[in-house]
Amino acid sequence: MQLPFASSFTPLQSLALYVLAIMSGAHLIDMAIFGGLLWVLVPELLKRWGVPQDWGFVVFGVLGVQALTSGTNLGQGIRNLLYRRADRRTANAELSALPPDAGADAAAITTTTTATVDEAALDGAPVLTVEGLTVQFGALKALDDVSFTVPAASIMGLIGPNGAGKSTFVDAISGFLPKHGGRVLLGDRDLAGLSPTRRARLGLRRTFQQDRVPPALTVGAYVRFVARRRLATADIDEVLAFFGCPTARSRLSSVDVGTRRLVEVAANVAARPRLLILDEPAAGLSHEEHLALAARLRELPTRYGVALIIIEHDLDLVRSVCPTLTVLDFGRVLATGPQAEVLANPDVVKAYMGETELLT
Repeated sequence: MQLPFASSFTPLQSLALYVLAIMSGAHLIDMAIFGGLLWVLVPELLKRWGVPQDWGFVVFGVLGVQALTSGTNLGQGIRNLLYRRADRRTANAELSALPPDAGADAAAITTTTTATVDEAALDGAPVLTVEGLTVQFGALKALDDVSFTVPAASIMGLIGPNGAGKSTFVDAISGFLPKHGGRVLLGDRDLAGLSPTRRARLGLRRTFQQDRVPPALTVGAYVRFVARRRLATADIDEVLAFFGCPTARSRLSSVDVGTRRLVEVAANVAARPRLLILDEPAAGLSHEEHLALAARLRELPTRYGVALIIIEHDLDLVRSVCPTLTVLDFGRVLATGPQAEVLANPDVVKAYMGETELLT
C-alpha cells in the first residue's frame, strides 16, 4: 500500500486531471470510466510510439479547450455516436420483421414511434394504494392516517392550503421519507423499505418543485439520463414534440426555467412509469403555456398509459385536467372524490378561505 504525499500531485498533473474530467464528461458514469482509461492509455501509447510524455498534456489541453469552447465534449460525442448506431440497428431490425407487402408503412417506422398502451393499464385497477399513511416529526403529525387509491391510467389532483402536507406526502410516497406509518402499494407491490431509486425503477416517478435540470447537458442527453432505458432518437423527438420542448440537440443552458419544467416532465414520461407525481408542473409557465400543458396532461393516460397525481396551486389547471381530487388539510384527508363534489364541499371552501371565489 502506498501513502499519498503532496509531491504525488504536481500542479501540472492536477490540472491535467481536471481538464480530463471536462473533456470526457465525468458527470456521466460511463464517461468517467472512459476518462480513467484515457489517463492510463495515452501515456502508454506515447511511450510505445517513442513520443515524449509531455505531448499527453498537449492532447488533453486541446480537447479540454474544445470542450469548454464548444459546450460539448469527447465523451458526449462518443455517446451520441453509439446511440445513433443503436437507433439504426433498431430501425433495421424493425424493418426486417415487417412482411414484404408492408409498403410505405415500413418507412414510417424509421421516423415515428407510436406510443402503445397496455389495455390492462386502462381497466381502472388501482396503481397506487395508500393505507393509513402517517408521518410524524416529534409531536407534529405532518400526515395523519391518509388513505386513498389511484386507478391505473387516471388523473387525480392533490390540493390543499400551504402546510397541508402535500410535499410530505410526495416525499413519503417516493421514498425520501422512509420512516412512516401505514402502507403504500404500487399495484400489488408493497413499497416498504425500498429506496427512491428502486421505486422509480418499479414505475413510480416524481418531479420536483425546484429546478433540478442540469444546464450542462443537451435536452436529449437529459431525457436519456432520466428515462434510464434504451430510447431511440425517434422516441425522444416524439415526446419532446408532444410537450412543445426544444429539440434534443438544444442545450439546457439556453432554455428558460419554465421550459425546463416541461423538459423534466417529458423526460419522466419517456421513462414510461406506471405512476407519475407532478409537483407544481405549471410553475414558471405563462397563461398560454398553462393551457397547452393542461391539454397535454389530459392526453397522457391514454397516450402513454401513465397515471398522474398532480399537485398544483393553480386551480384553473386543476379543474381543467383532474376529474378526481383529494384535498389535504393539516395532514388529514379533508375530501376525496369527483371534482365537482369535492370543490362544492363546504369544508374545502372553508379551508381555502381566500380562494373561496375560485371554488364557487
